[in-house]
Amino acid sequence: MIDIDPCGTAPPPAAGAAASTCSSTAAATPTVATLDATGLACPLPVAKAAAALRRLEPGARLRVLTTMQGAEIDFRVMCDTNNGELLQHSRNGDHQAFLIVRR
Repeated sequence: MIDIDPCGTAPPPAAGAAASTCSSTAAATPTVATLDATGLACPLPVAKAAAALRRLEPGARLRVLTTMQGAEIDFRVMCDTNNGELLQHSRNGDHQAFLIVRR
């Protein structure tokens, strides 16, 4: 599932929560799409991220959430081969998040 945050400011709202609106200054920030690939085995998170990245306009961002072991190396290679740049990687236990910008 891919969620789009046109403000590029927050993770997607919880189910049933009201969506936030952008201020005029926040609207100038890049769009952030979120791909929740938690629970998917290798190579699905990387393959789905590559496909999602190809659909984005240059400058747009993709946030990928995954529990895949060894994901950091695979996402770096995916970025190098799919016009992406890895901006940020974070880990919390088994969960990892990647922020990628489309070049």
